[in-house]
Order: sequence, then structure tokens, then C-alpha cells
Amino acid sequence: MARPPARLKHRGYTGSLEPSLKDGVLTGEVLGIQKVLRYRGKTVGEAKDAFTHVVEAYLASADCQGGQRPYSGHLNVRIHPEVHRLAAIRLGGERSQAGQ
Repeated sequence: MARPPARLKHRGYTGSLEPSLKDGVLTGEVLGIQKVLRYRGKTVGEAKDAFTHVVEAYLASADCQGGQRPYSGHLNVRIHPEVHRLAAIRLGGERSQAGQ
């Protein structure tokens, strides 16, 4: 079974962490935002510190003004009504008889 990818977390932001066999370092990128923010380190500790620094610099920059949050918590999707009904039943969200 494959291992899930390593992830770093800081102030609501998530970063990847992967080895670069060619360079002999760990590299990563902040995920879930439009701006490309990369970091690297020779050790896990250095890579974590670089990730934290990149996130803090981004939050302090004009690029972040207006507050692009990594994820709002809202996800709007359209699905077939029957799939919606089955999902509601599975999750225990059926309406009570009084509410219909």
C-alpha cells in the first residue's frame, strides 16, 4: 500500500514535502493557493522552517492582501437528485415525517 504524501501545516496553509534525489534536499510547495510558493531544506527541520517562513512572508505581502484563504470550508456541487437523496439517507439526514 502506498504511503500518503507528507504534508506540513501552518496557520491554515498546507505544504507538500518531497525528496529531490537529484539535489539531495527536501522540496515543497504551498498547496491550495494561486500564487506558487516553493521552499527547500537539507533536513526535515530546515524544510519545515522554510515552509513556515514562506507562509509568513506571503501573509505579510501585498500578494495576500484581500486574504486569499487556502480553503473557505464551502463546496458547492451539483449532483443528480437521486444521488443527493441516497447520500442524505446514508448520512442519516432524512427529513422527519413532520418536516415533509
